[in-house]
Amino acid sequence: MKIEVKENPYFQRKGDDIHVKLPVSFLDAILGNTVKVITLETRFENGIVKGLEEVKIPVGSQHGDYLTLRGRGCYVGINKTSRGDFYICLQVKLPKKITPATERILSDLCQTTSWNPNRDFIEKNKDIIDK
Repeated sequence: MKIEVKENPYFQRKGDDIHVKLPVSFLDAILGNTVKVITLETRFENGIVKGLEEVKIPVGSQHGDYLTLRGRGCYVGINKTSRGDFYICLQVKLPKKITPATERILSDLCQTTSWNPNRDFIEKNKDIIDK
């Protein structure tokens, strides 16, 4: 028997594993938070989404980081109980517009932090600049 798997824009199957891209806010990535993800067990019944999985976003998560739900992918065969894994690729999103109050808060934060990845990058790589 041959089974064909239909393409899906959210679920990407790789062998017995499932890969998804999950958008999360930059604040959830920085501070850590619990967010919801659609899994193979999520269903829609009578106008209600049921079975969403809650996952913990670690503090300091970066765009492209992965979370893994072990044994939550596809079943490895017919009448098998073991399953592949479910990989969640974090897609850190930034707001396109912010309120003036939020802009002030972020501007104040920018003035009080020494963290600057661009400056650190330039400093670390100044030897590649022609002298």
